[in-house]
Amino acid sequence: MSCTCPSTSILPDGPPSLLQVGSGTDGAVHAGDGASADAGSRMRAVALAGARMVMAKTVNDVVEVVREAASQVMPIDDLAIGLYDPTADALCFSEGYDAGVYVPAQCTPIVGTPSERVIRTRRSLLTLRSGDPAAQGAPLVGTGRRSESVIRTPVLADERVLAVLIAQSYTPGRYAANEVELLETLAAVVASALLNVETLRARDEALVAL
Repeated sequence: MSCTCPSTSILPDGPPSLLQVGSGTDGAVHAGDGASADAGSRMRAVALAGARMVMAKTVNDVVEVVREAASQVMPIDDLAIGLYDPTADALCFSEGYDAGVYVPAQCTPIVGTPSERVIRTRRSLLTLRSGDPAAQGAPLVGTGRRSESVIRTPVLADERVLAVLIAQSYTPGRYAANEVELLETLAAVVASALLNVETLRARDEALVAL
């Protein structure tokens, strides 16, 4: 990370237009320089995710549906869903790939990581540079490269934090309020899907116990 000034945003209560974005090293305000899809395209992506999510039976299915939907309307190098384990205070990720590099399933304690802030505040966190103070503590996996632009969004169900939805890019300044709004909308779809996966798993375990 090369930024000496914060490039961090937590969405405040209110519409995404209230997103606060810090200054870059040149003193200018950067709200993400990536191409942003129009509102209609974003809503179509959300609708597609909702339609396909009814077929999701596992967490991996949920991840693939969200990744496909998000990649149609925003630039992502990777997307992941970390299931929150409140007992261990950790995020658990399924196996997958990071830029072609295999990443085994793993659980990572959230203390001292950006995801801890997301879970404690139950609010999205946008960082636009890997050197941003709020981005520090993120564990390195897969390629071992630091992601530059990252959106971390809580997946909520009433009072529960089910997971953290994470979209990332290796390009600095890639995201803005529109992408955060999209991830938050997709997080609501993910919440319903994860609850359904929980129900299916509980049913299967009950049947095995008979």
